[in-house]
Amino acid sequence: VLFLSTSPFSFGTDVLDIHTMVYASVMVLTGFQAILFAVYTNHYAVNEGLVPGDPMMQKLGRWLKLETGLVIGCFLLVSGFATTLISLYRWSQTGWGDLDPHQTMRLVILSSLCIAMGAQVCFSSFFLSILSIRKIQA
Repeated sequence: VLFLSTSPFSFGTDVLDIHTMVYASVMVLTGFQAILFAVYTNHYAVNEGLVPGDPMMQKLGRWLKLETGLVIGCFLLVSGFATTLISLYRWSQTGWGDLDPHQTMRLVILSSLCIAMGAQVCFSSFFLSILSIRKIQA
């Protein structure tokens, strides 16, 4: 996605442009969802004693706390909204008229991806924290 965020990429007679960028951003989101699902299931399985803890995941778990996830998620959200504001500013410079979609959509696609991933990181951080809550036996 970042590769196509500045200009189209040509090789031979083929050109990768904003259409490829849209599909690439969907693939990034889908892959990110798959990774989050793997993290959720691993965290749940380890907490319930279904599988032994993986040292790498335990090390990652010590670093990835709720606060860390919220900082990363908010950074992505702010980046996405800032990029949206840049797009709106560029549109205002044209008198709110027609835009070149090949230039405008690059920023909009990147902005949308950052907003979606930022929200996912924030929600995932809360969900992982909820999964970490242990029931108190009375």
